[in-house]
Amino acid sequence: MKHEAYVLGRNFSANARLNLQYYLWKDGGFSLHPSIPSNIENLRVAEIGVGTGIWLVDLARYLPPSAQIDGFDIDLTQCPPKDWLPSNVSVHNVDCLSPLPEHLLEQYDIVHIQLFHLAVHNNDPAPIVRNLLGLLKPGGWISWGEMDYSTFKIIRTEEGKDVEDSLTPLLEMIGTIGGTRPNWTADE
Repeated sequence: MKHEAYVLGRNFSANARLNLQYYLWKDGGFSLHPSIPSNIENLRVAEIGVGTGIWLVDLARYLPPSAQIDGFDIDLTQCPPKDWLPSNVSVHNVDCLSPLPEHLLEQYDIVHIQLFHLAVHNNDPAPIVRNLLGLLKPGGWISWGEMDYSTFKIIRTEEGKDVEDSLTPLLEMIGTIGGTRPNWTADE
């Protein structure tokens, strides 16, 4: 059963937004946190919610050629065709909110998920976390990046004080879209 409720769209503009979002995030420092060991032969990496597949394709450039990078999403229409992906990258249609196929369990050294708060139902990430942990080999790593909307703020220079702030209302809207409020990311 599909839980598709992706409210941000899957068209050209959505692809542009996802790719821009990726590069803005990456400009913050890295694609994969440097504390996660990744220079390992036969490394297996999974990404949940691949969108356009940009993280998978970019990461493949930095990992050993023996690494296998698999992406999972409920809808692959935003991904490039298989022939355009690096040979060690593949994408698969999987609903990460449902029980995962048995053959995927305990197969991955690293599982990556990012900006996924809209898929968290009832402000409870536990079902997703259970599935992420299920994908991991013993001793594996979860790489999960989210934005903390509760502490986000715009800092302006003196010259920018009279510039209209369109970003804050957008982030407030995204942070509450679909009845979600990602306060599960905040430290209490």
